[in-house]
Amino acid sequence: MNPLRVTTLGAGPPLALVHGWGFDSRVMLPLAERLAVTRTVQMVDLPGHGANRDVPMASDLPGLAEQLDMTLPATRDWLGWSLGGLACLQLARSRPDRMRHLVLVATTLRFTAGPDWPAAMPATEFAAFAAALDADPTATLARFAGLVARGDAAGRDVLRTLRRAPGVVPDPDALVTGLALLSGSDLTEGADTVPILWLLGGEDALIPAKVVDDLAGRTGHQVEVLPGVGHAPFLSATTACHDHIEVFLHD
Repeated sequence: MNPLRVTTLGAGPPLALVHGWGFDSRVMLPLAERLAVTRTVQMVDLPGHGANRDVPMASDLPGLAEQLDMTLPATRDWLGWSLGGLACLQLARSRPDRMRHLVLVATTLRFTAGPDWPAAMPATEFAAFAAALDADPTATLARFAGLVARGDAAGRDVLRTLRRAPGVVPDPDALVTGLALLSGSDLTEGADTVPILWLLGGEDALIPAKVVDDLAGRTGHQVEVLPGVGHAPFLSATTACHDHIEVFLHD
């Protein structure tokens, strides 16, 4: 297993950024540039995405976390969005000794609903999305961009940005694997010893607002809900995200 390719911005204490499903790290560039004023921002493309399109994605979350661990073994502060957040949280659970702070943007402990975790998308919707991906990947990625922007007060601008975002179309196998990780991963059990900041959109179409109640009571977790924001807070609430992150990382 080889380290993933990383794009680096700025100078200062290192902070790794890991993007979500269907995009690559460049979609988070507005936030990365703000953070790079005071930090070395390490933008990681997930396997099968962007600069790492030729790298196979691990078939399970621990394997994906191991790929991140090998890539940036000295980095102690991490930020993950959606699928990238799940991978970062798995890394924190597997190797709490190598992480100082963790920021999770539009992430949840489990993306599909279950008896003990109702505040999530029904599994049937994920199954339908997977079937659509198999039938027409291009249309499904476009639909997903619409879901990311849905509910956001700046939804039209967010959708326009997502559609114009530079990047390489992800590897089809990586899309299938990533969707399976989103639908099948469950991190609701287990305690976290790493301080975590959750940045959630108040109008996120993919993560129900009720998930806040399940997260807020966890020791060491700080939850910030950004009103009028959807599944891409770093695009429509860049300044607010930056400010919350900077305060959290200085604690």
